Amino acid sequence: MSGLLKPAIEGPGGARLLRRLDYSVDILGGGPAVHYPWQYREFSGIMVPARRRVYVRNPDGSRVRDSVPVHIGSTDATFSWEHTMRVDGVAPLLPAPDDPALAAS
Repeated sequence: MSGLLKPAIEGPGGARLLRRLDYSVDILGGGPAVHYPWQYREFSGIMVPARRRVYVRNPDGSRVRDSVPVHIGSTDATFSWEHTMRVDGVAPLLPAPDDPALAAS
């Protein structure tokens, strides 16, 4: 199966974008699934697939063609950044590098 599909496509600036993801779905009792993302869009500088389809996967890696796929569509995405650092087992929350509070110090 690996010879039939490339695992990544080329995005802006030569970035490698996910084309297919095979995994086990916990809500299906660990059943095999195949996830096809496409129509990538940029949100806050991060490439995100605006469209996705998830199918049940056969043992040979192919999708079950008569399965009802899950369709996922994204029209907007927001990202936040948090960084934690462990000190003696305590994880204090640190501000993001572009936090205005850092500019004052």
